[in-house]
Amino acid sequence: MTVALVLAPLVQLENSAVGQTTSVITTSGSFFAGLDESDGVSNYTIRYNYPPRINIGSNLVVTATLEINAMSGLKLYLRHYRFDAFVFVNGNLVSGATNASDPFASPLYAGSHWGPRELVMPINSTIMGTKPAEIILGNVTLSFLGDVYHDLPKSSFGSESGRSTIGTVSIIDPRGQPSITFEEVALATVVILVVVTGYLISKRRGSKK
Repeated sequence: MTVALVLAPLVQLENSAVGQTTSVITTSGSFFAGLDESDGVSNYTIRYNYPPRINIGSNLVVTATLEINAMSGLKLYLRHYRFDAFVFVNGNLVSGATNASDPFASPLYAGSHWGPRELVMPINSTIMGTKPAEIILGNVTLSFLGDVYHDLPKSSFGSESGRSTIGTVSIIDPRGQPSITFEEVALATVVILVVVTGYLISKRRGSKK
């Protein structure tokens, strides 16, 4: 069985989502961030995934991983790092979440990573103000923040961050919707295709006898 994937346009810009892929199960992709300064260069990749559809009254979970691609010059490592995720509808914030490292967590050097980490955002009906069976689009934003240690002669920390609108999510008001879920419809479609294909194959074999 082959499931078709819809590939979003590639946007290769600093702090922009790249190579994003959406399927019936998950939206996933990555974006880059970093700083090129006189005393060193830092470069990061933030990878993420989340469901493309969510019912009001449920939690939208964004899973994110931070990868440290490079630390050069006086830049040695990253510490006190965190993710923040937000959902906006028509420019208004409807939910958000933070996942931060432990204060005593190990520093992240080039080649290391942090995650995957989950950011759980409740989608509340009173905030949305939707009508029964209504479907609206929300914009999902993901950001990270951390402190980079600069070696001597600086011997100090500097904050670095990255942020991107990573995609959209369909927010569904389940009132007035049939009880069957989107995933159940997809599964039923697959089962029907398998049964029909098996029937056609057996019928073809029978005709050859």
